[in-house]
Amino acid sequence: MNRVLAIPLLLCSSLALAQMFPIDLELRAEGLAMLARTGSQDNLVTLELANQGAAPASCRIRWVNGPERPPEQRTLLQPGEQRILHQALQRHVTRVRVHVDCQPPD
Repeated sequence: MNRVLAIPLLLCSSLALAQMFPIDLELRAEGLAMLARTGSQDNLVTLELANQGAAPASCRIRWVNGPERPPEQRTLLQPGEQRILHQALQRHVTRVRVHVDCQPPD
């Protein structure tokens, strides 16, 4: 009987220990129809990016967490395409800022 009670208590305590931190999202789309949504789990931050427009979009993503140089990713999304990007952060996370800058490709 003790085993039955230990499993839910263990799950509750591990969920309570999971780190929660705010994620600020800045999306600049230069007239493109883009959608962006963020999420996190432990020190992994995710960005779901979707191009809902009729033109391709070239996007640059910067993940800012503290004083170090922010990691940067680039991606090209075709019309109707959706992509999930992620960044594992190496230091203690208190707040993350995700800057997304999309424009038509050159």
